[in-house]
Amino acid sequence: MNIKFFPGPALLMVGLVAGWWSATASGPASGFQLRAGTAQAGSTIALVEQSSAGGQVMYLVDNNQRTLTVYQYDPGKGKLKLSATRHFGADQQLLEFNNEEPHVADIERLSRSNAK
Repeated sequence: MNIKFFPGPALLMVGLVAGWWSATASGPASGFQLRAGTAQAGSTIALVEQSSAGGQVMYLVDNNQRTLTVYQYDPGKGKLKLSATRHFGADQQLLEFNNEEPHVADIERLSRSNAK
């Protein structure tokens, strides 16, 4: 895992994305690849990994803005694509979602009955 630290979230984003874009300028034959790993700058965390399709995926999590953004780089096309973005602040307010049993309410009920 290659971890690099940058002085600010803007530089983190600029550094990672500029690398992808510089690869597209020289074409897909350049063999450009980011190293898989993580980096953190301020409230922003970036995770880069290989995708199952042979490209790379970069996840950006901004804890201050409470956003998750996903980019995909396709080396065959030499293109960077915004795949998804989501504000997750409201998600974190849910008690649970799409979980298997036992549910949170069941565990809380068991905990209260065992405390008596």
